Amino acid sequence: EERKQFNDKKLLMNLYISLLKSSFELEDVKIKPHNFYNPIQIPFIFRFMTSSRSLQITNVSDNTFTKINLNINFEIPTSHQSIVLSSKRIYITGGVNHEKKTYEFDVLNKTLIERAEMNIGRRRHILTELRCGVFIATGGSNSNEEVLKDCEAYCIEKNSWKKISSLNIPRFYHTAFSYNNKLLY
Repeated sequence: EERKQFNDKKLLMNLYISLLKSSFELEDVKIKPHNFYNPIQIPFIFRFMTSSRSLQITNVSDNTFTKINLNINFEIPTSHQSIVLSSKRIYITGGVNHEKKTYEFDVLNKTLIERAEMNIGRRRHILTELRCGVFIATGGSNSNEEVLKDCEAYCIEKNSWKKISSLNIPRFYHTAFSYNNKLLY
């Protein structure tokens, strides 16, 4: 059991180091918008498994696959959304029965840390990084299955959500991207 815990911790440390080292240079962000031609590629796909307490991580650079059991006392909600930011921080928001919740993934402790709640409960929404330190939640649906056009921004430094301009047309499971650190399409 001790050996298994040691190996799990070693695996997480190596994953965390790889994540931090993956083709990202701070100077790139200062010189140009971090999402211009998408220069910050990380070789991992993170998938929080719904109706479970686990996370699947695929390293596409070496085709390895890892499953991590999270140290949480609730199941990952269906219809949630997650995002890996250019700062290498990972967030998960919303979902059925967790509609307003925001969590940050703590890699080393294999847990989710609760952050400020969204203003509007949502699921089937999209998260998009606007610029370093700010990401946007757009659209989705509420607990009454009404499709939303509401949008809000999360500021990591302030740990707060703020309502922003709405979409012209309500959407869910849509696509969004940022341009020039200030425009969202």
